[in-house]
Amino acid sequence: MSELRPVPTDPAALKAWVASLDKDELMALAQQVASGAVTGRLGSLPDLGSRNREIDVAPPLDEPSLLTLTIELRGSKPRIWRRLSLPGDLTLDAVHTLFQAAMGWSDTHLHRFQPGIGKSYNQPYFITEFDEDEGDEGTREDRVRLDQVLRAPGDRLTYLYDFGDGWEHRVTLESLAPLTPGTREPMCTGGARGCPPEDVGGIHGHHQIAAWLRAGAPADDVPQPFQDAEQAPGWLPLGYDPDAFDAAEATAAMRAWAGAEHV
Repeated sequence: MSELRPVPTDPAALKAWVASLDKDELMALAQQVASGAVTGRLGSLPDLGSRNREIDVAPPLDEPSLLTLTIELRGSKPRIWRRLSLPGDLTLDAVHTLFQAAMGWSDTHLHRFQPGIGKSYNQPYFITEFDEDEGDEGTREDRVRLDQVLRAPGDRLTYLYDFGDGWEHRVTLESLAPLTPGTREPMCTGGARGCPPEDVGGIHGHHQIAAWLRAGAPADDVPQPFQDAEQAPGWLPLGYDPDAFDAAEATAAMRAWAGAEHV
């Protein structure tokens, strides 16, 4: 956990200070607010929950391209990643579905897209239909195409899944190619390692479970969230191997999910 920097007392400086905090510092701030240590100094800030704003995206391309991109789970060691080929005219809500299938998630939690690498707490994000129903404001993800946010090699997008466990994915555009009728179907062309199980407490929980499995799942050293070694098989996916990945299976899953066959 990061040590929190000194809190300014001037309202304008205080607002800028909060905007500059990274995620670890925001967690430290939340702890201090909960303890009452900085409440008085934060009284002049506007509601932190209403900061999302419209995102100025580039116009759609007249001729969509085939985008090759990588999606990697931040903090994963060894690295959990996929290389995907996707049509650039897919909207972000459709991309979300394909990311779920390619990574191996179950789409049972909320998600969010942010332009860039998502470092600042006040960086705007694309909203879902659920967000809008909850009163959130901003740019709807189902009205934005993938090629409006990933335009040139090196462009990045942040994809967050499950706000509790905080699975953060970094998406990077590698290359563009002409899109043809024969290349429209989504494809996974590479990757490594299995998707973490759901609801294990985030990347650190996954690392503990993966290390336990690689060590042969010793009954006398069971990690959280398991109570004992007998509980693990019911919690983990059937035959789960943290090091197993098959690009052909990921491609098949993406195409099935694109046709809503997973529902």
